[in-house]
Amino acid sequence: EVMHRGAYYAALSLDFFPDLGLKIRSVSHKKIVAQVFSKTPLTDSEQRYIFWSLTRWLGIWEDLSPFYRMVKAIPMIGQAVSILKGMHETRCLNVFEATAFCLALQRATSGRTLTIIERLCESMGARLRFDGIEVIAFPRAETVSILTEQELRSIAPLGYRAKYLLFNAKALSRLRIDGGL
Repeated sequence: EVMHRGAYYAALSLDFFPDLGLKIRSVSHKKIVAQVFSKTPLTDSEQRYIFWSLTRWLGIWEDLSPFYRMVKAIPMIGQAVSILKGMHETRCLNVFEATAFCLALQRATSGRTLTIIERLCESMGARLRFDGIEVIAFPRAETVSILTEQELRSIAPLGYRAKYLLFNAKALSRLRIDGGL
């Protein structure tokens, strides 16, 4: 992920569309513009699927008003929320990325989790260049599945998590070969 001139750049790895580029920028207080970059032309159906996935990932249709009502009672949280209005967690766009994040978070500090994710991406993620910016995608299950547990441990400080991440990568790779999730 990269912030450049007020825009957010990231690599997307949707289950059926690996290696898409994403650029998001704010055009007003309540409006963003998202651009998706692909090496190959996308059909109308593919574009609709990507749009649906992005709106789900970003939580575009979520009603955050109950959350904002709740935090009014807690002054410290209320201050943070007033600064970060509209900010909330996003979802993972594919199953392997979601399981990898869950495993990286297990009994780990935020610093260690960040190190695990960064090293996985830097070592095995596809590098994408679009709109003059380079970003690194989260590695695909297929890429991780060919490693040994020891190789995976040498890439990132996964500890006991390495065998579970490898198991998930192999299982999800087999599912994709059999027609996807």
